[in-house]
Amino acid sequence: MQTITLERSGKRPLRFNGRELWRFETSANNASPSYSGTVGRWYRLTLYETDDERYLLYEQRFTAWQGERDRYEAHVVSDLDAACSWLEEHYPRAAEDLARSFDIVDTLMTTGDAPLAPLAKREEKREEKREEECGEREE
Repeated sequence: MQTITLERSGKRPLRFNGRELWRFETSANNASPSYSGTVGRWYRLTLYETDDERYLLYEQRFTAWQGERDRYEAHVVSDLDAACSWLEEHYPRAAEDLARSFDIVDTLMTTGDAPLAPLAKREEKREEKREEECGEREE
């Protein structure tokens, strides 16, 4: 384990003993296969394990746009499944990569034999919510 110091936006740096377990990075270049989907913006996500066996997701959001600032945030998560759930909500492509990297693909599965599909899972939840809302209006 090594001492790691992470910059955080609007807060003091976070220092802990731990190790990097996983990293996911996008590109601002729209010709890149890791294109972030937004011109001039990209992100890097890093998962750390602390020496007391906790997990920390470090989120770095970068911008090339004048007037915007890079953002740095740290999120403590209880375990790999919690990290995957957080990523699925905020960064679905990264969630898929983490799940594959740690062989926890079932965390993102829609059914037993379904392919890895967090976006489809999220859309399915949205559709269910829409149906519930429509049903409430009819009553």
